Amino acid sequence: MTAAYTAGAASHHVADWHGIDWSQVSRTVRRLQARIVKATQAGKWGKVHALQHLLTHSFSAKALAVRRVTENQGKGTPGIDRVVWDRPEKKLTAIDTLTQHGYRAQPLRRVYIAKSHGKKRPLGIATMKDRAMQALYLLAVDPIAETTGDRNSYGFRRERSTADAIEQGFIVLGRTDSAQWILEGDNGKVRVASDGGRLPAGESDFPRHCQPGARWSGEPAPGALPALQQARPESQGPSLSICG
Repeated sequence: MTAAYTAGAASHHVADWHGIDWSQVSRTVRRLQARIVKATQAGKWGKVHALQHLLTHSFSAKALAVRRVTENQGKGTPGIDRVVWDRPEKKLTAIDTLTQHGYRAQPLRRVYIAKSHGKKRPLGIATMKDRAMQALYLLAVDPIAETTGDRNSYGFRRERSTADAIEQGFIVLGRTDSAQWILEGDNGKVRVASDGGRLPAGESDFPRHCQPGARWSGEPAPGALPALQQARPESQGPSLSICG
């Protein structure tokens, strides 16, 4: 089985998975991603789409996608088709299967993972091909998301860490006119101790000071902190942080 490099490099064939020049493959993908970033910044969306098409149809991007799903923690976990790309020849063959024409994602394989409190959490496992297709198209979407995304979001972002979020927090909160209180929580399953009733997020009777995005200048609104401090989560409930 052979595969050929097609985008950003001279066309040549690879007969073995271990014979792939991964440095060249990575350079090719990074070069195309850099061109997508520049086109995005210039607002040339037609060029962006053309470059995305070139990237997702290139040998280099497909090879990286296959490598990603066959070298991560879930590499030995099959989907509903029970197929695992666990040998070099399977990985090389898989590169040629990553085509958009006629592609349809398969159903997820449902498994249940035991949790510490005795209950089980459902988990859907995609097939190897579906995971590889996701990884392939992520290579084309990620440059746009990183270019146009919120400059101060840090969750699941490449080249960003908890330390970056802490640094930005220090910068924002270190000024003399900075906010004095930070309230953060997930009210999805909160019960307020005063009446013991469940308060679904978005209900009109949810206290004003508990509404998402509520802000105050100076001291919090009367009754805000007692209600929040008495809020207790159900099992598997939300987290609540109060800083001041």
